[in-house]
Amino acid sequence: MHDEMGRAIRRIETAVRAGDYATALADAHRLYRDARTEAERAELLAVLGPRAIPPSSDTREGA
Repeated sequence: MHDEMGRAIRRIETAVRAGDYATALADAHRLYRDARTEAERAELLAVLGPRAIPPSSDTREGA
């Protein structure tokens, strides 16, 4: 997740430097949404345990 976040931040910085604010805003929104989703999943796992969230393609081992 940290590598993906770093790449997203670099894309946002590059878009801002190029003056492409629409792309920067869209990428920032996507980054925020993804981070929020991960935080919600982590909170559910902490409270309810591993069976709280059905497996998806990005949470299965080896995916």
